[in-house]
Amino acid sequence: MSSETPVAVPQPEHLKVTDPGQPAQAPDATAAAETDPEVQPDVPCPSCGALAQPGSMFCEACGTPLTAPTQAAPPQQEQRPAPPVRPCVRCGGRVAPDGYCEECGSPAMSERDHFESSPSATVGGVCDRGVLHARNEDAMAIGIERGVTLLVVCDGVSTAPMSDAASLAACTAALQALAEGAPGGAQEVTSEGSARRSDWGILHQDAARRANEAVLSVPVEQESDAPSCTYVAAVADGQRVVVGSVGDSRAYWLPDGGTGIRLTIDDSWAQEMIELGVPASQVESSPNAHAITRWLGPDAPEVKPRLDTLTVTSPGWLLLCSDGLWNYCPGPDELSELVRSSAASLGEGATATAIAGALVDWANAQGGRDNITAVLARLGE
Repeated sequence: MSSETPVAVPQPEHLKVTDPGQPAQAPDATAAAETDPEVQPDVPCPSCGALAQPGSMFCEACGTPLTAPTQAAPPQQEQRPAPPVRPCVRCGGRVAPDGYCEECGSPAMSERDHFESSPSATVGGVCDRGVLHARNEDAMAIGIERGVTLLVVCDGVSTAPMSDAASLAACTAALQALAEGAPGGAQEVTSEGSARRSDWGILHQDAARRANEAVLSVPVEQESDAPSCTYVAAVADGQRVVVGSVGDSRAYWLPDGGTGIRLTIDDSWAQEMIELGVPASQVESSPNAHAITRWLGPDAPEVKPRLDTLTVTSPGWLLLCSDGLWNYCPGPDELSELVRSSAASLGEGATATAIAGALVDWANAQGGRDNITAVLARLGE
């Protein structure tokens, strides 16, 4: 037997025996954690209470999971911006989700069904669907170009398809043509002598031709479809007013004092009968009274607008309108009174657009059987 010298082995601090009669024990884990921050306390089992080593997944006594399973965070819903509040085109109020205005109670209308144009306080217009029609086939275009006031109104023929697109295209094309012909514009023509000035008669013919071309360009589903519309346009160049018309949309001069004047002659069956000597009272009661004899569109006869001129010598209103207004108030004196009363009800300083809107409201109150357009320009002041 070999003899070896015993070597004293140092014990870790936590296993040192303080009492030689007691076995070595590990100190309490909680106490160790308090003295050593790196030592984690045992984890009690939520089911049986047995202690388990930190980091254990399951209890060694009963097998209960010691950590709750990690749940995937629910996917976040994409935050989409709320749809913009749709304004009522009649009064500017808020259209509710049910499709009616919270302010005036009117059913929601699209911008095509009712729109306004206000190039200045003294020039403006309103175009409205009316009460009974499903869509607005009227259109208007208004502008002031280098001091010249330009007004265009077109009324789509309801029995023809795509007439709402036709009337809008015609107005846009005609206004552009007239704007190009304003003094200093691209389409100035040479008149008598060497002086260059805008000959509004020639330019009205060009505007009507381009309006007709715009109607012909409206896409249709079948070649037999023929969108069409009436046409009236006016140019106010200083004291001179020149009007061109095709169909039965009208222009009126309504002076503040004196007698109103109707500036256009209808291209209609009723007008032709009257010119042949048939009494107007007999013609107006006929179901064919409002049948137009000239229009813009694929199957239209020669597109040559009737021309009428006026020299303004006193303050008043130049009015262009569709038959949705003048059917209820055809006489120039009646329209003069209607415009004056509408302006008075709105108060001093009422704009042309506000007065035109009052005319449209009045026509709707009479039944609104047709689309309604009223365009006004204050002249002579």
